[in-house]
Amino acid sequence: MPGSGLEIDVDSRQSPRREIGSLFPSEVWWRDRYHDIEAQGYRLRPRYQPDWRPSWKESGKDFFAVEDGQPTIVSILHLGTSTPNDFI
Repeated sequence: MPGSGLEIDVDSRQSPRREIGSLFPSEVWWRDRYHDIEAQGYRLRPRYQPDWRPSWKESGKDFFAVEDGQPTIVSILHLGTSTPNDFI
């Protein structure tokens, strides 16, 4: 507050900046368990694969216009009964 003698370092309270379209902290949990979930017969979206590369960086599309640019929608695909790209 001005005149109070109390200085606050605003930057120290903020989280590190996240690149637009990158994983949110809540999505990192899914990425970190990708192989364990797959071993149980399920597959997460491409966005949660440990070696994921954002498709929009190569395609030139906007991140919000591609499936893997949409955050925090955790869909699971059952490998035994679903076809590729059929998210449930």
